[in-house]
Amino acid sequence: MVFLTNNLDWAAETVCKLYRARWNIEVFFKELKQTLQFADFIGYNENAVKWQVWIGLLVHMLLHYAKFLSAWTQSFAASSGSCAAGCGLRSTSSRR
Repeated sequence: MVFLTNNLDWAAETVCKLYRARWNIEVFFKELKQTLQFADFIGYNENAVKWQVWIGLLVHMLLHYAKFLSAWTQSFAASSGSCAAGCGLRSTSSRR
């Protein structure tokens, strides 16, 4: 097994850039799980999970685009909660 930190052929700056990119991916998935409630799948077979993830990514992208176009000053989580409440869905902030 080779870890990025054990790869002595790469410069330290390259390894730092890779870890920084990985951290951005982790933050993105954390945001998805918190705002779109990915823990609550409707179906559990492979096809159902794939569809739910794709729909979740689409909703996430559309919410970010709506936030970009509008004058929303709230955080993304608050904005998505407002949209969910407006659609008659449970807000993620009310779930614990």
